[in-house]
Amino acid sequence: MKKNKKFSRDYAPLAATFCLAVASASVLAAADDLNPFGVGSSAEASGLYGAWMPKVAAAGAAWVRIFPEWNEIEPSLGTWNWTRMDSILNTAASNHLNVSGLFLYNARWLNPNPHTFPTNDYPQWSAYVSNVVRHAAGRVRYWEVWNEPESFAAGGTPAEYARLVAAADEAAKAADPNAQIGLSVASVDVLYLERTIEAGAADHFDFICVHPYELLGTVSSGQEAEFLSIVPTIRKMLAGKDPARINVPVWFTEMGEELRGPVTPTAQAGDLVKAYTMALAQGVSRIEWFEAQEGGYAMGLLDRSGAPSPSYAALKNLAVELGSRPRYLGWLSLNGSDGCGFVFQGVTTSVMVSWASPNKAADITFGTPVKILNPLDGSVLNQPKLRLSTVPALVSGLPLPMVRQAESNRDQPFPWGCTYATASSVSVVLGNPNLEYGLHQLNPDSTSTPARINGVPARACGKSAGVAFTVDPNFLSYTHAPIIISAAVRRMSAASHPGFNLKYESAAGRKGIGWNSVPGDDQWHTLTWNISDDEFVGSWGYNFTFDSDSTNYSQYYLRQVTVTKLAPSGSVQK
Repeated sequence: MKKNKKFSRDYAPLAATFCLAVASASVLAAADDLNPFGVGSSAEASGLYGAWMPKVAAAGAAWVRIFPEWNEIEPSLGTWNWTRMDSILNTAASNHLNVSGLFLYNARWLNPNPHTFPTNDYPQWSAYVSNVVRHAAGRVRYWEVWNEPESFAAGGTPAEYARLVAAADEAAKAADPNAQIGLSVASVDVLYLERTIEAGAADHFDFICVHPYELLGTVSSGQEAEFLSIVPTIRKMLAGKDPARINVPVWFTEMGEELRGPVTPTAQAGDLVKAYTMALAQGVSRIEWFEAQEGGYAMGLLDRSGAPSPSYAALKNLAVELGSRPRYLGWLSLNGSDGCGFVFQGVTTSVMVSWASPNKAADITFGTPVKILNPLDGSVLNQPKLRLSTVPALVSGLPLPMVRQAESNRDQPFPWGCTYATASSVSVVLGNPNLEYGLHQLNPDSTSTPARINGVPARACGKSAGVAFTVDPNFLSYTHAPIIISAAVRRMSAASHPGFNLKYESAAGRKGIGWNSVPGDDQWHTLTWNISDDEFVGSWGYNFTFDSDSTNYSQYYLRQVTVTKLAPSGSVQK
């Protein structure tokens, strides 16, 4: 245990730091920069790192996201406690793991609430960053500034975050010229990133960190195209707001799925494989599953006792098959649009990660025996055909024509049934099942019930307080056009008084149009809304909702929803 001592705030740690950097065995391996597989830890389970680090390393992870907070490292002004930080870094190094660093929260001696930006003393923030980076030089290269500032900086603004980022960038690179600085946001909050860059963070970051929990939750309802639009949408934003940074790496520094309801351990494991696969397919540089060991969020690769979950096995099998440097080749539509496949160059041969769309089954014939691995349980078949289900399968040794087709598709937008890039409108006809033409209802069976009204298919919306929708990102994403949203609605009974507020993603954030009552007669009615400031990016997994506040006001039927462009995308200047 090191003894804490007070030294000069700017220079005291230098000698000890350089000795540690030279002596440490945890120098970042250049090869690991290309390894995308990682995991993160909650604060609740972070103290167990000595137990879970060897296990996640055995599963193929090369990166771990875990770091002490500022208040622990500097518990009082000028008093430095490196004990836990060094222990984490040394334990990671002994397990051949690299640490993703974080500059976390405020010091309590500056503000009793650590979840606030240190706006009252930015120089102290810079000194903290400088000393931490100097102490970790040679052992940590990548630093994420804060964690989800929208959620963990009470009242903090993008402008304040931008100043924090710029200060961290200057201090970190003065302490270690190899340091790289990352922006952080909750979910895929493109608007917050946009405002942060506009407010002064431009050219002060080297990578971007997002946490696509909500978007991962849409994959089970067939919204692969939305998940695959995360990086392209970020790059569209960067092209307009910070062109010099358009190609910076994008990291998923948190991503996970809670075990509850339809998300069983098996379903979670399957979604982990899909998420890592589609992240790699869109060029994500680092993917860190939340979390390594269960800390109370029902997301752990390891349970509270340290026993592996099906998701642990899934990650291990995927990492083994794709190798530490997977190279994406392209995608395939399988059996029409009943299934999809993402093809990689694995360790020794091509590997296709494939699955069927919801409520579909795809029969795939290869013409020659191939290796088919179930990543959830490790079982292997060698046969010339495969019946796809929603459980992903890893197919090794694809016939060359399939590989070539995947390569030719690589730079084409992933289709959502068909390509809607040039369509003037998208729609969904609700029923059992919904008929979707470029417009998805999010989790329809969780929020509504199939119905038939005088023989007309529809959905009763009284099951939840709101229904949410997502447009095909090839139709409309970030670069906006004036649109009309229309909905065919009908009251469920004369006694009910249903209605909703249309809330949508706008250039100014999430916006509500106001209350819309469903007319009272026993007829279908079409409600329409003209919108000119849309900015559909799917930050929280959807683009617009019909929000009834409670099920008391959601007692209506919904027959069809349509989004129509009044001008080509991008025709309105931002």
